[in-house]
Amino acid sequence: GGPGAPSVVFLPPPVDVGGARAGAALTIGADADFDGRGDVLIGAPGAGTGRAVLMATAPGEAEGIGAVIDYQLPPAERGAGFGVAVASVGDFRGENGRDLAIGAPDAAGGQGVVRVYGGARADSLPTILLVEVGPPDGAPPGFGYSLGRTSLTGGSI
Repeated sequence: GGPGAPSVVFLPPPVDVGGARAGAALTIGADADFDGRGDVLIGAPGAGTGRAVLMATAPGEAEGIGAVIDYQLPPAERGAGFGVAVASVGDFRGENGRDLAIGAPDAAGGQGVVRVYGGARADSLPTILLVEVGPPDGAPPGFGYSLGRTSLTGGSI
């Protein structure tokens, strides 16, 4: 699916990502659920196509982390390594949202892609695929293996 295609599933806690290289990548600090506390996006690239799970934090509880969203690629992309890199990219679209990027370096025949997710509004969870970015022409394989955050044009990725 392209931008706007359903690609996330809401999960009740806890979520089992055992055997999926869970924690291969993680980012902490994006308050994706707008509760005033930073949340954790965990990459698990070894699960089928790979996946990333957004975990909401709750203060003062031993079991204070619960799964909110499970991001996955379509089954046709098995082995894509989706979740090998994750990043909170801040306000990617300029609408005061909290957007997330997830890399899949082995997708698209090994060329790699990065998917950026955001909310329908500035105050909603990042469940909508905003854009899927591939490598520039002539780039080596593995695009999306590493992600960071910088501001180039007012947005960030």
